[in-house]
Amino acid sequence: MSEFKYFKLDRVYNELYYQFPKVLLVSETYKHLDSDAKIAYMLFKSRLEFAAKKKQVDEEGNVYFTFTLAEQQKMLHRGKQKVLNIHAQLEKANLLQKKSGGFNKAAGKKNPTRLYLAELEVTENDIYLVEEIDRTGDEQQENVDLPHGMKFIPREDEEKNAETLAAHDGMKFIPTSNVDLPHGMKNGQELYNNNLNNKDTKRLSKDEEKSLQDKLLLEDFAESMIAGNKTFLPSKVLTLLASFSHGEFETAANYMKAIHNAKANAEKLEDYHFMYEDVEEKYGIDIDNLIYFKTKKAIFKEKDEKIRNMDNLIFRYLTDLFQDIIRQIKATEEAPMAPEVEVSLHNWLEGD
Repeated sequence: MSEFKYFKLDRVYNELYYQFPKVLLVSETYKHLDSDAKIAYMLFKSRLEFAAKKKQVDEEGNVYFTFTLAEQQKMLHRGKQKVLNIHAQLEKANLLQKKSGGFNKAAGKKNPTRLYLAELEVTENDIYLVEEIDRTGDEQQENVDLPHGMKFIPREDEEKNAETLAAHDGMKFIPTSNVDLPHGMKNGQELYNNNLNNKDTKRLSKDEEKSLQDKLLLEDFAESMIAGNKTFLPSKVLTLLASFSHGEFETAANYMKAIHNAKANAEKLEDYHFMYEDVEEKYGIDIDNLIYFKTKKAIFKEKDEKIRNMDNLIFRYLTDLFQDIIRQIKATEEAPMAPEVEVSLHNWLEGD
């Protein structure tokens, strides 16, 4: 093992680092983001700052940056599906937007996708929590005699009364979970468990239990499917399927499978296979929105007429859509590239 290299005073500020926003660690707004998504936001912010220095703005004056999927995979050391999952998380948090860069006819290919990053929302409570974390070291000294996991938080602006004085003069006593509480004290979890174990507690029926399980599974349907690499579909399509699944996880999963089968069927009929993530990047086709609205059209058809099998209807609608997409791709690939125009400098150099 190599020798441990201690930091010296002349080296502490001599390294290059990405800046990680503290609010991502404490904010309730962003608590659902996993660590990869938070790191990705940090990288995207660095790209955005570089784009701002180059004055890379759109027609409305908004700064955008470009960052290919391949580059992101390399920087984050993650596979393609995981990177797409990161995108879905940031989009759900309203921190990332992707817009088509249009098609470059002269080059015969699509311009890079424009990425837009939103500013983080910071509340007064977030600022307080960040300051609390920064002061943790000092507070540890003040709480050395307390039971493990407990701490006293000073309440300078609180009026002294019997309740606060019972805990400590001018302080509020806050027990955290999983701690050794003084004899006779119970935390919230214990009280909750006692209620569950009470002989008068009503047991759920099998139907009620299944309904509750389905509800919990559907709440995270989009994120779990993407995180588990079970689909190529974007988050908003999966959310749509979950919303119209009549509260049944299996129904939402069958809808998703119907779309997968539709893509495979269209590829077989057209004798052409395509990578989903290449459709927008290479050909400028907004496939995410096309699938979303076609699926929505199939689902809403059930309101107008009685549909015996929604899976089959989604399959037929999406097969038609994927066939249209494949034909557009073929047309783009078969279109002749614009010839390069050779500019002669003869007359400019020698005169008329």
